[in-house]
This record gives sequence, structure tokens and C-alpha cells, in this order.
Amino acid sequence: MFFNFRIVTVEVEDLECSDRKKALSSFFTMVALDKKGKTSLLPNLILNTLKEIVAFDEGKKDMNSIKQKENKEQMT
Repeated sequence: MFFNFRIVTVEVEDLECSDRKKALSSFFTMVALDKKGKTSLLPNLILNTLKEIVAFDEGKKDMNSIKQKENKEQMT
């Protein structure tokens, strides 16, 4: 299966003073489907800036940590 991860962040705003707070953050998984509903290839990711490279590397580390945690939970 070919997929892509995005982090979605939801903020809440106090309407009286306009303060914003992070309410939650979550991984959002997108799967590419063809016209028949089967998974299809995604184009290669192109990282153009240092900020994009750092964000991508952090995402890979987070994904690996989640996988390791899931594997440990399955073993117990």
C-alpha cells in the first residue's frame, strides 16, 4: 500500500481575548487510489528547503518511535 502522512493540528481560540491554544495534534494518513479503488503509486517527495528536510526527518523519527511502541505492545 502506498500512503502519505500529514500531521494535523487543531487549535482553540478564546473569543474574548483571542488567545489560541493547541487542542490536539494527530497523524492523518492519505492513501492514493486509482479509478478502480485500488492503491496506486504516489509521486516521489521533493524536499526543497532545510525546513522541509528537518520536518521530514522528524516525521520519520516519530513514525519509527510509534512503530517500536506498537511492536512492544504486541509482544506483551
